[in-house]
Amino acid sequence: MEIAVANPPRAWRNFAFNGARILASAATGLAISIITARALGPQAMGVYSFLIWIAGTMASLASLGLSSTISKYIAEYLGQKRPAMAAKAARAIVMLQIAVAVAVTILAICIWPLFAHRQLPLILWALSVVIPSALQQTLLGLMEGKQRFDLQAVATLAGALLQIALVIYFALRKATIVGFLAANLLSTIAIVGLLFVLCRPALALPSALEEPAPDFNFAKKLFSFSLSVYGLWFLSLIVFDKSEMFFLRAFRAPEELAFYSIAFALGARLATVGDSISEVLFPMFVTRYAQSGAAGLRGLCNRSLRYYCLFILPLYLWCVPLTPRLLNFFYGERYAAVAPVFQIMLITLLFSALLPIGSSALFALDKQFSFLRYLVLVAAINLIFDFLLIPRYGAVGAALANGAAQALAACAQARVLHKALPGGFPFVVLLKIYLAGTVSVIPLVYCARMPHASFLLLSASAVLALLLYIALLVALRAIQFDQLAVAKTNLHSFVSRKA
Repeated sequence: MEIAVANPPRAWRNFAFNGARILASAATGLAISIITARALGPQAMGVYSFLIWIAGTMASLASLGLSSTISKYIAEYLGQKRPAMAAKAARAIVMLQIAVAVAVTILAICIWPLFAHRQLPLILWALSVVIPSALQQTLLGLMEGKQRFDLQAVATLAGALLQIALVIYFALRKATIVGFLAANLLSTIAIVGLLFVLCRPALALPSALEEPAPDFNFAKKLFSFSLSVYGLWFLSLIVFDKSEMFFLRAFRAPEELAFYSIAFALGARLATVGDSISEVLFPMFVTRYAQSGAAGLRGLCNRSLRYYCLFILPLYLWCVPLTPRLLNFFYGERYAAVAPVFQIMLITLLFSALLPIGSSALFALDKQFSFLRYLVLVAAINLIFDFLLIPRYGAVGAALANGAAQALAACAQARVLHKALPGGFPFVVLLKIYLAGTVSVIPLVYCARMPHASFLLLSASAVLALLLYIALLVALRAIQFDQLAVAKTNLHSFVSRKA
């Protein structure tokens, strides 16, 4: 598997630790979502979802693209054997993050009450998490740049256990919106404290080296990259995030907010698989490009997209027919309206699943501005879709608007990546994988349509879908046995080393 040629055991270890971190985070988010939804009910859950959206939006606004910036330049300077510059960049970015987060929080406290003055105490509770949330992402980016995914996993697991414990405590003691907001705040502060302890060696200047002199070009370089990432984030806030929440709150009942928020959160949990892989690949992309240029990055990007799509596509496709049963089991009949919304989200993920890896390649090439131009147009189209669909169709309209915009963005990014890195995007192979996955879902669709299909029958249909998918991949030559042998060798090397 070419992804890990330089150091297979280390790459497999990074994927394992980061995968465990993402899995723990996703499981925690799902558990908290279920507990909160059942404790509050659809109406109160809608209010709580809107408050969490405010907090998340402000935290992302305060990020200034610094988490990606610190990851890129830590990886770049360490790859160039310049630890003093890496430490200098880390400290400068962390200090800037704290200052920006404080400023955004003060500004939000002044502005948001004008839009919802009746909920002022709740809004203040929600905004209190902005500073630690923004700082948390920057410190995680620092660990990503150093490729210390083991430390990321430790911090995430500890935070997940604490957050679940706090949510259960408030749910049993007195299930209120304020209680769940307090649980979110306390757990976030605890995670940031732990991250600071784990990141102290990376923030300290190596004792044998003198601190580099102030350099205007250095600061300009960091700031320029940060602004480009921030511009992409701002447009992504409309295209990929929950901008539809604002329209739902204006035109529909709170229950619609809850239905869309739950579906979006579930989709985001599945999308974190791509984020997990791209977080490991990003510093590898940066290092490979710095050492081997575009030729070295091309093959790595091509294989990364191919293998990722190969394994992740069935997860999204096979969940579509099973969604109504799973949601009814976890959330209860009161949230049955979430099912069609989430099914649209799953179909959307078929288009947007490759975006994280593509973005990592563009950032490594410093070609993010090329994608930025397309995203401006897509964001405008998204807002038009929101205005046309949400007042009439509610949460379903919001999912359709969001899905259409994400599909357009994915097509635009594929075009940009193909121009910036010819041969880096494997169009033909991905088309074959999508075809195989679409055909393989037929047994699950047939079984799910049976009103009283047993768990055993559903399991059998899933096994049949898997076998059909593998057979089609081999028949279409979307996967070759020599590639499987390389992947097996790398995995065996990793396991043997750990043993």
